[in-house]
Amino acid sequence: YAEANLNVNTLVFSGTNQLDMRTHSLTVGLVTGGGTHAIYTQNTGATPISAITYPANVLVDFNAGTTQTIPANTAFDGSLTISSSTITALSNISVDGTLTLSGDAILDMDTYQVTGSGTISGMGTSTFLTGNTSTSPYPDNCSFYNLQFDGASDQSIPAGTTVSNTIGFTANQTVTALGNLSVGGSLGFLGNASLDMDTYQLTGAISTVSFSGTHTFRTAYTGAGLPFPADLNFTLSSFTVEFYAAGDQTIPGGTSGASTIYNLSLTGSGVKTLDNNHQLTIGSSGRSVNMEGAVGFASTSGTTVTFNGSTITMNADALEQGHMKLEGTVSTSNSPSFVREIYLSASTPKYYNISTGVSGSSLNTLPESGATIVANSGSTGSVWYWNSVNSKWTAPANITDAVDPTVGYTIYAGTANGTDFLRSTDGTIAAEGTGIVTTDQSITLNYHDGTNGDDLFS
Repeated sequence: YAEANLNVNTLVFSGTNQLDMRTHSLTVGLVTGGGTHAIYTQNTGATPISAITYPANVLVDFNAGTTQTIPANTAFDGSLTISSSTITALSNISVDGTLTLSGDAILDMDTYQVTGSGTISGMGTSTFLTGNTSTSPYPDNCSFYNLQFDGASDQSIPAGTTVSNTIGFTANQTVTALGNLSVGGSLGFLGNASLDMDTYQLTGAISTVSFSGTHTFRTAYTGAGLPFPADLNFTLSSFTVEFYAAGDQTIPGGTSGASTIYNLSLTGSGVKTLDNNHQLTIGSSGRSVNMEGAVGFASTSGTTVTFNGSTITMNADALEQGHMKLEGTVSTSNSPSFVREIYLSASTPKYYNISTGVSGSSLNTLPESGATIVANSGSTGSVWYWNSVNSKWTAPANITDAVDPTVGYTIYAGTANGTDFLRSTDGTIAAEGTGIVTTDQSITLNYHDGTNGDDLFS
């Protein structure tokens, strides 16, 4: 035990020794010797130990239980332990052994890195904070109790990170995983932070997701299993969950009750399918579900999907159409709105074969603002359906009536005689309704021998 400050050129250890500096400082130019040793310090000054490289056979332990300092440019070829102390880094810290955080220790790396060939082990109720914006704020395959990302710009999560309690994202940044991530407690979002798991998997017994701000949770995982655990709820009006892989993905739901996602975005391509036997509630009043043109949303027998008060949009572009194929139990609550976009090359006027694809829709929802659609059996009519009973093209009785989503219409689009029908340029129109058809439909096919029939509009 040190009884005073110690100032030596060379500190030589042999055998197995422990040097407890208690509250005194250690000023040394070189630490050497054989055996296995430890240096303990409770000093709370600016230089509790010298800023040198401590050898591989020497453990250094900061154990004051209060705020301490690791001098800038200190390196540890062996291990470093922080026992219930709070330390803010003044430079990168190199550790080739194990950096252990025990008790309620806090290590705030600020914008610096933990470098070296070692690993980190967070125990007790300890917390590791990093604001470093490199791709290696700390080594791969480290474990933490609490882990917090608070950088001023985008950050990265090294591969193999394991968090036994809470991982937090507390600034206006996007944090991107560079490998699989395991979390055993909760995800916490503050500010406008977002988490992008890229193609990697989020696993662990996550119990809650907390949030306050505008956030996005993104995943492009397409491998075996779920991209993130089942039974999570994302119930904030400004929180979006996005599946963006260029390929099929599985959407987790609830296993013993419905999970809820207020805002769901399906982008990239492929079919995004609710996992077998899972339950999912999508949306809330004023929330949205968006499917890009190359994306489908599907559910299978045994699943339950509830659309709750949101706007569900199946987007379209010049090449592809967003779509849904839902089996199992499908229901709606709080009057959701279903929007199906249809792409038209209307700069070249012509007739298009169109069905609304959504129930509770009327034909007058199709034209864009400033354009029209005309139901008229005379020469000014622009919308018709084929009446297979009398083998005649027939104008709808009223374009404001709800139409059968399984009935097809031929509708004129483009500009004629100074009037824009549906739209005047290339782009989308939208059928707007209150639901989708999820049951098998029986359609009667009528045979007509052509007598008294014609192929003219009538």
